[in-house]
Amino acid sequence: HDLGEIFTHENKNTISIHFSKKQTQELLSKVNSVFSTGINDILLSALSLSLSDLVGREDHYVTLETYGREHYKDELNVNNTMGWFTTFKPMKITSHEDLRETVISNKEENKRAPGNAFGYAKLYDYTDDNFSRVLFNYLGQLSTDLSKTENFDFVPINNLIKGENDSVGSAQETNINLNYLEFNGSVQNDRLSFNIKAKLDNDQLKSFAIDYKNNLNCIIDYLARINRNYLTPVDIDGLVSNSLLNSLQRDSEIEAIYKANPLQTGFIAQNLTKNTHDDAYIVDMIGEYKDINIDDDKFKQALLLTVKKFPSLRSAFNWQEEELIQIIYKNIIDIDYEYIDISNKN
Repeated sequence: HDLGEIFTHENKNTISIHFSKKQTQELLSKVNSVFSTGINDILLSALSLSLSDLVGREDHYVTLETYGREHYKDELNVNNTMGWFTTFKPMKITSHEDLRETVISNKEENKRAPGNAFGYAKLYDYTDDNFSRVLFNYLGQLSTDLSKTENFDFVPINNLIKGENDSVGSAQETNINLNYLEFNGSVQNDRLSFNIKAKLDNDQLKSFAIDYKNNLNCIIDYLARINRNYLTPVDIDGLVSNSLLNSLQRDSEIEAIYKANPLQTGFIAQNLTKNTHDDAYIVDMIGEYKDINIDDDKFKQALLLTVKKFPSLRSAFNWQEEELIQIIYKNIIDIDYEYIDISNKN
């Protein structure tokens, strides 16, 4: 169905949904580490599922609104500024039967635009068809309890639209709102809440809001049960195919993947050609300890801590399937270590 065939109610109705502190905390912390997602990736994945339930197709387009204060260029310093620099970007969100595939595909799509599509809305009129009629806006964590703040508070948006706040004025005269569906959310007092407006009747909107809440809770519960991290293609700039990436991290967590540099390519080539006479890439190191009794177990533990600290010591290489790459593993449980006591030998 086309959205215009679904959202047919003459006026927009409004509903609010709220999530528990436990669900909010999991959303803000643990679940994003699994696939290195941002909170918008998770929230939009739930929206893709709910739109599919409502409309009956997998792909949907939304207008993602952000506050515009994220880091874009080093020379743009906004530390001494206040407020939002509202930005808009169109985005395709997709639902799949598999929650893992849903989250990853929407993360990939969200991260694809350079600089988070900074400046896109400057090139196009927001009232044109360059933007979807579904608006999604997550404001972030508003950690201060504003109800207890004497000199600062949010102006209710209804007051702005109705022109009831004379000090601010009416937004209705200047804002053109052609959206079928609007999501506006934030975290306040440790709880995630969304205000949803839609051209649906009250029963349809309530059903849609409940469906969104259920879908988001399902994603949170699914990710909370995964006790490890995975990279996705956008994390490594598409350096290897998705099938190879999945194969490499099937049994071990990977911190990063890089293209091998010329030096590394050289000693891999030497190893493959079995050139044992060339010692250009072999370096022996001798450390001499005087009047010290070496504790073998503690010495190995110190080496293991060193390996954990320095990524280069957790490197491996792969060249069998695609181009030569350097793999940095995240966790090393043990090292190839041999202790030989020759103190009693001639």
